[in-house]
Amino acid sequence: MEGIEKGEICNRNSCKGIIDEHEKETGCSCHINAPCGSCERDYSFCPECDWNAEDERTSYHISDKDRKYYIEQNRKFQEARDKFYNLYHSSELVSEFNYRSESHSNSSMKKIGYFPIGTSRVEIIAKVRGTFGGRFNRFNEEIGRFEYIAYTD
Repeated sequence: MEGIEKGEICNRNSCKGIIDEHEKETGCSCHINAPCGSCERDYSFCPECDWNAEDERTSYHISDKDRKYYIEQNRKFQEARDKFYNLYHSSELVSEFNYRSESHSNSSMKKIGYFPIGTSRVEIIAKVRGTFGGRFNRFNEEIGRFEYIAYTD
């Protein structure tokens, strides 16, 4: 078994070195925003074989199969997002309800979307309401578009 923590035997490629730790480069700031970068970083290393925990943690290999999968998923996501925004910004009438959530503030989300003509505000609020309510910034009944700020915290 390979060593990970200070004092353990390395055991990487039969290395008999003892795992040690570098001095922390920066001071802990967990009292401001935990966990801080200094505490998140792994300072372990082996002086015999030059193994470094931080290098191992940040160097990973993605297979070509996985890379292709993620590229395809990203392409599908981009297409769906572009289709949504093109429809949202057009004045074309729609037959379905759809919305997207966007970041708004630390305690709210912006919900923008479209709906079929004749859908009431109450029906839309039931689908987009935040934990603590919300408000419409825009509600256009003529073309079926809305912008809603949902209070989440």
